[in-house]
Amino acid sequence: PTFDNRAVHKTQETVERIKKGASQFKERIEVVKKSPAGQSAQHVAEDLGKRGLSAAFKGFTLVKNRIETEIHNRQHPKSGETSNVAISTASSDAVGGEDIGDDASEK
Repeated sequence: PTFDNRAVHKTQETVERIKKGASQFKERIEVVKKSPAGQSAQHVAEDLGKRGLSAAFKGFTLVKNRIETEIHNRQHPKSGETSNVAISTASSDAVGGEDIGDDASEK
């Protein structure tokens, strides 16, 4: 015999239902994705993702610079000045671009 039916078993009903529902959902997503509203939503999502990464990178750079300044100040305590490393003391907010703390102290 070329076919061994001992390994064949019936697929569970719930598995079949989930697979059918998933394939229908995928088809609907493809239809929405091709629509003008879906394309617009996709562009907005991409833009938000880029902005989020940019804000995260700015925050990372701010923290990294503050850590480097603190390390330098602890290694050279007699200088009494901030390090010569190019670090801005006016930290900007990653979202709004305004100085952190200035708005909070005025309100």
